Amino acid sequence: MINLVVACLGQDIRWIDELPASCGIRLHAPLHADATAGLHRPVQRVSAEADTSAAEMHLRHLLTLPGGAPRDLTVFCDGQPFDAAPALLDLIDSEDAWSDVQPLGAPLALRDLPEAELAQHPGQRDWMGGLPVEPQHFCPRSLSTLGGRDAEAQWLARQYRRLHGLDRGTHLLGHFLDLCGLGELARAARRSDLGRRAPGGILAVRQTVLEATVRQHRQALDHVLERVLPGQPVHARLWEHVWLHLFGLPFVTLEALPRPPAPPAPARLDAAMARAMASIDATLARATGGRPSTATPASFHLPARAIAARAPAAPMDEAMRAFGRGDFEQAARQARQELMRAPDQEHSRFMLAMSLAAQGRSDEALDQFERLLGRSEQDMLSSRPAPQATPAPSAQSNAGSPAEDRHSSRFSG
Repeated sequence: MINLVVACLGQDIRWIDELPASCGIRLHAPLHADATAGLHRPVQRVSAEADTSAAEMHLRHLLTLPGGAPRDLTVFCDGQPFDAAPALLDLIDSEDAWSDVQPLGAPLALRDLPEAELAQHPGQRDWMGGLPVEPQHFCPRSLSTLGGRDAEAQWLARQYRRLHGLDRGTHLLGHFLDLCGLGELARAARRSDLGRRAPGGILAVRQTVLEATVRQHRQALDHVLERVLPGQPVHARLWEHVWLHLFGLPFVTLEALPRPPAPPAPARLDAAMARAMASIDATLARATGGRPSTATPASFHLPARAIAARAPAAPMDEAMRAFGRGDFEQAARQARQELMRAPDQEHSRFMLAMSLAAQGRSDEALDQFERLLGRSEQDMLSSRPAPQATPAPSAQSNAGSPAEDRHSSRFSG
């Protein structure tokens, strides 16, 4: 069921007769005889003071909320809603598509968009059945609206700053929400980039949401109704920026600019793995006398923690996985099996040495490291080219050419 709460401020409200008969009507209006003149359907009338704003009327209804079914919807509007919600009557026929907190108007700037631009308007994501329905996005700090220059929003910001003696850097919505005693909403507004306002203050709210809002914020709402809104038209206008967020619609926070991915955090070793690495480091230091040998294979110079980055032959994959998960006994068994198959494979012997060192079996590990060192020294010696004897200079022949004999005789004794 839909219930309309209409804040009548002297407007022509005969449009109420066009509503479906299933709609309930509660009319808040000042006490004068012609407030319901011309209406042909029954309405529940609630008297209001002559200078009461629509925001006060709606807030008073919220604080004296009548009971209803959980799925009931309450529409808040003024006496002439069609300026901001031209499709209101059609939307009421499609209530099944409404959200629990549903704006029913659309920004006035949409009327100025050419058809070609309107077809690409991103706000259509919120439309219902082709009917324009979307919130007005605004800056919580300055109240400036998104999508065009809004003279009314600029006027409201100037008047609010002047009323409270604020400088241009003040976060206006945050200040107002603090004034209303809604500190949690004020903090959310200050952390966000955009707010959402129901154009014209026209929105529908599910009964369960209304009840939850009153339970959570009754003390603050009493304060707003008694101290913040009365006699303050600027506050009443600014309250329109609060409705959707009061009922739980979140503020909007934009995504951060893309950044290069952060470098991965260094792996943290558990206590058992840390002890194993320390044992490996100590064994390596003993094997090399504290410094790497030029005859040591390249893999021997790698830190123990980098062994998993090597690219061993496929049969060693299981040994590598066992070492990586800290199962050093299994890694040693796999390495020994591979050495039985291929005794000259350095990767297998290196894995065996590291696995033994990780278990604290330093002497056995040193034996494997020494074999690696010995093989590398032999490899280096065998790879050096054999020195070649320098040929002796050939003796000069005594039988030189006549010219050489004549030339040399000039310098002879």
